[in-house]
Amino acid sequence: LASQTPNATILVLNNNGGGIFRRLPISQHEPPFTERFLTPHGRSFAHAAAMFGLDYIHAENREQFEQAVETAVTQPAPRLIELFTNGETDEQIRRQINNKIKT
Repeated sequence: LASQTPNATILVLNNNGGGIFRRLPISQHEPPFTERFLTPHGRSFAHAAAMFGLDYIHAENREQFEQAVETAVTQPAPRLIELFTNGETDEQIRRQINNKIKT
C-alpha cells in the first residue's frame, strides 16, 4: 500500500467498538448493553499500519490530532492517523448536532 499511495493519509476514528449501538434503546440498560452490544476491543490500528508500511500516528485529544494533521500536510507520506475517542461523548455530540439541525 505504501508504495502505491505515496501521499495518502488514512484517518481511523477509534471509539473502542460498538459506538453505533448507543443509538438503540438498549443503551439505557446496564450491564447487558456493554456486555452484548458495545463489545470493547481495546485494539489499535498500529499493527495494520506497520503491515502496510504506513507511518502511524496515535492521537488521543484535539492537540495531538491537530499536530498529526499538520504532520500529514507538511511531511507528505503514506500514513495512518488513529484518533481515539470516547464513544459516550461522541454520541452526546452527535445528539447535540442533530438537535441543532432540527431547530
